[in-house]
Amino acid sequence: MPYRKLVCATVAIAAIAAAPGAASAANFCVGAVPECTGSPVAPFPADAAGITSAVAAANASGGSDNIFLAAGTYPLASALAPTFVAAQDVHIIGAGVGQTIFTASGAGTTQLTFDFETAASDAKGFTLNVTGTPSNATGLQVITGEISDFAVSQQGGNASNFHAVALDSGATATRGSIAITSGSGVGLHLAGAAGADDGVGNASELTMTGTGQASIGIAVNTNIPGGRIFDRLRIISFGRGVEVTTGGFLLTNSLIDMGATNAAEGIDAFNGLSTSNISANASRVTIVGTGPFQSALSIGAGATGTEAFEGGFSDLVLFAAGTSSTGLRCTAGGISVSATINSYAIRGAESNFSGCSPTTFNKLDLATIDPGFRDSAAGDYRLKPSSPLVDSGMVGEAIGSGERDLSGATRVVDGDGNGSVTVDLGAFEYQRSAPTVAASASSLPSRPGQPISFIATGSDTDGEILTFAWSFDDGASATGASTTHPFSTEGTHTATVTATDEAGDKASATVTVTVSVDPLPSARVIAKPARTFVRTKKGFTAPKRKQPFFTVAFADTAKAKFTLKVRRKGKLRTVRGVQTISVKTGANKFAFGGKFGGKILKAGRYRVTITPLGADAFAGEAVAVDFRLK
Repeated sequence: MPYRKLVCATVAIAAIAAAPGAASAANFCVGAVPECTGSPVAPFPADAAGITSAVAAANASGGSDNIFLAAGTYPLASALAPTFVAAQDVHIIGAGVGQTIFTASGAGTTQLTFDFETAASDAKGFTLNVTGTPSNATGLQVITGEISDFAVSQQGGNASNFHAVALDSGATATRGSIAITSGSGVGLHLAGAAGADDGVGNASELTMTGTGQASIGIAVNTNIPGGRIFDRLRIISFGRGVEVTTGGFLLTNSLIDMGATNAAEGIDAFNGLSTSNISANASRVTIVGTGPFQSALSIGAGATGTEAFEGGFSDLVLFAAGTSSTGLRCTAGGISVSATINSYAIRGAESNFSGCSPTTFNKLDLATIDPGFRDSAAGDYRLKPSSPLVDSGMVGEAIGSGERDLSGATRVVDGDGNGSVTVDLGAFEYQRSAPTVAASASSLPSRPGQPISFIATGSDTDGEILTFAWSFDDGASATGASTTHPFSTEGTHTATVTATDEAGDKASATVTVTVSVDPLPSARVIAKPARTFVRTKKGFTAPKRKQPFFTVAFADTAKAKFTLKVRRKGKLRTVRGVQTISVKTGANKFAFGGKFGGKILKAGRYRVTITPLGADAFAGEAVAVDFRLK
């Protein structure tokens, strides 16, 4: 089968097509990769040339082959754009985002190209960082096949007409991030004539960030019938979120955040470049912005001649809150426009409807109504239960059972709890999920009348604030995530906490504690020390006789705590260094060498206090012994 050769700059690297009847699937390693087993050849060098050699070997082997890329940095020379061509299924598997890293710098060229021959081929688990000042360049081009779990970033210099990722007809991108950090550029560029490759390419679960007015999130320039399908995208801080000049697209379950960028446009559907028609469609999309002169949705602006625009828009949130901004702009400019706008919420003016007369109904005006976003200042546009956007979409709209909102949650739930299931407006579906809660208490048994600490830990998948209420089996109650409560009687007691979210949904948890009246530990001094000790070269000794400092009898005691105080100016002051030691039941003898806490004590009058501690850490009544050092 013939293969295409994509020439980039001065060098193009292509692999040989596999002959019919080639061997079954095999693994090929680039560098040391633990997961790469059963490779028929030794690992290739961990560099761009090694990858090219691995692709050639995979093509020669036939079958559905895997090429594993070790973690590390793979520099791509400014004049070198590796092209990987595969006549059969080839899977390029990196170590992960931030682990397998391609670095490139240059202008007027494509830095990295995956030119696959089959839709089942793919590349995943990698990062491409383009540095320097890329001009009229493309970071990553994908032809047919899929890329997933990836990151492409333009870093450093002021980019000019830079395309971070270009998808040719049939190529697909999912679960990735794209960033333009300076200058002008396009996050995702889609091009290609109808029938040029295998099918229509899609993009899903991408996060794209731009540099403001000079950058474009997605640029659609293709004559593919039906256009591209975009789902669950986050398009942040671009001058134009999605721009279509030829061809068309369908955007669903996505967020376009224009930020404060001056004169930004969320969706810019126009055609001023050719006589081709445009088809733009968007459903369940949230477009927000706070900058001046913004347009959330712009239809037909700049279009002239014989072109025709056809579009369908439903369940949108068009929230342009900046000065002199428009939520919806439709300027036909002499072209034929057929636009249906069903079920939308809008903040910002609506202008020039006489030019294209779109059909609209079920509009929610947000000029004086809080849209009920969870935390717009933090970029969280999920919905509160009180949001007017909940269950305000098209009644009876056909939505696939497997469709998910931008956060991955199920679409179409009864968010307002009225028994009728209707889709929400915008990218997020309020789930009305009940909270979860767990309760815990102090682990040690309690004594009657002793306060016990209780702690509640709760969460809510809707991000709602929770309140906590406690009830105790003795009839007492309390509020808050943590509290204390004593029980006056022995035995087993329960405490129940109820967590309530903002929608009024509740969840409860119960914790059990034991209140014990077991005997308290006790201590009794049965042999007191001499009242006065005198200093010798070996420390302090009692006069006339040698004996332990003192003897104490313990009952129901596991440990004893010793506290020493010195009397100064008629007051007892604690000596630094409380000591706790294990003891046995019965008599325990304690010798004294004139030290406490490792330090020799000065002459003076002292009192040692011994507090018995039970195995459950409860303390019994302390005993005290006075003595003098001289």
